[in-house]
Amino acid sequence: MKDIIQIKNISFNYPDQPLLFDKLSMDVHEGEWTAIIGQNGSGKSTLARLIDGLIVLKSGQIVVDGLTVNDENIFEIRNKIGMVFQNPEDQFVGATVEDDVAFGLENRQVPREEMHRIVEKKLAPGWHVGISRQNSCQFIRWTETTSRHCRHCCSQPQDHHFG
Repeated sequence: MKDIIQIKNISFNYPDQPLLFDKLSMDVHEGEWTAIIGQNGSGKSTLARLIDGLIVLKSGQIVVDGLTVNDENIFEIRNKIGMVFQNPEDQFVGATVEDDVAFGLENRQVPREEMHRIVEKKLAPGWHVGISRQNSCQFIRWTETTSRHCRHCCSQPQDHHFG
């Protein structure tokens, strides 16, 4: 099974704080669902930010789909992965579920016709007719979360998904 994310002996701490990670290593394999769980302040969000290159490692290495997380590769890596925020209200950008899901494709300058095809394909499996054109803010939390996951899936060129 292919390693899609490799975390190799990473160490990290915020300024004037003790080490949050001390030689942490782990792999996430393609097609595998992985959950990072822990108490508030245990480093879950920090780990996600390190993988996405939003913050810089103290030592060690992170590799995403064969690319080392560094300034040279950061934009290519960000085309392969995305973050879904804990609070859905912090992430909605479109007036409708369909608009919200299309947001990542717009950022990648996908042609409009192709964008509509991709959004329709990604929403079709679990959505009943007409729901994609409803107002995003009128849905309950599970619907918001589903919309965010769909937006992330649509904006990725590959079908590598982690949960």
